Amino acid sequence: MNKGPKTLEEKAEPIKQGSIKLLDFWPHILLGSIPIISLFVTIFPDANFKFFNWDISIPYALTGLTFVFAICGGVGMYFRTQSLHAAQQRCKELEKDLHQARSLAKSYQSDVQSALKFALQQLAFDIGLSRDVGSSRSLHFELRITLYCHHPKRNTFIPIARIAGDPTLEKFGRSEYPDSQGAISRGWKTGGVVLTSLPEDRAIWELELVENYGFLPDEASSIVMQSLSMLATRLNAESGPIGVIVVESTKKRGVSARTMDALQDSTWYAPIASLMVSVQESLVPHISEN
Repeated sequence: MNKGPKTLEEKAEPIKQGSIKLLDFWPHILLGSIPIISLFVTIFPDANFKFFNWDISIPYALTGLTFVFAICGGVGMYFRTQSLHAAQQRCKELEKDLHQARSLAKSYQSDVQSALKFALQQLAFDIGLSRDVGSSRSLHFELRITLYCHHPKRNTFIPIARIAGDPTLEKFGRSEYPDSQGAISRGWKTGGVVLTSLPEDRAIWELELVENYGFLPDEASSIVMQSLSMLATRLNAESGPIGVIVVESTKKRGVSARTMDALQDSTWYAPIASLMVSVQESLVPHISEN
């Protein structure tokens, strides 16, 4: 395809690039020329040329030129070394700033997750899924509640906060989940879904996930908590759907449609949705990039 005549800027680009390279390497060029000039001195030891009325010895002239090149090249290398040193120092400063920024981001992430976990604990107590233990509240042992924020650009869910009656089940597995997979996908699309009686046999349970919920066999087998009942309800903010709350139980009928109704009617539902708006804008991109 004919692109037409080149613009003046396009024609000048090779000259521009050549000039940049020349500026970068001129000290090397001068110093590299000295051996070549010295070679000419040895080849023409008695050569002369006339400059106006003066007879000038070519070896002497070339020797003087090598001194000039050596001085200029040495000065150029010195300043180039200083520039490289300054660039290295600046690079170290930027790395330090980046490390501090990452530390602040992790601190912010931890603070936000702590606030959301507190909100989930209050929500659980509000709907009868937790109890007071001393000065704190604890989820019933068989239960786990996870808060997921939707990443609209990647079409995934990012787990943001989780509480569990069994502390060993509180750790996140994957860092993100496709929004087309699992009960979380159904809850997102329909507004809410309740599963009250999943298979107790582990092999059949995994097969159920593969055949009906879009999991790969390896993904199903890697899931630590075998939920026998669960619900997923969509979180809606003023701007629209923002995420999903998932409640899981290792008991059949550990959660029910009544549980989901209570969750959606809880006074903590709206505050959690509002917090999630901020999380989606600032925290989720950072989590997903790491």
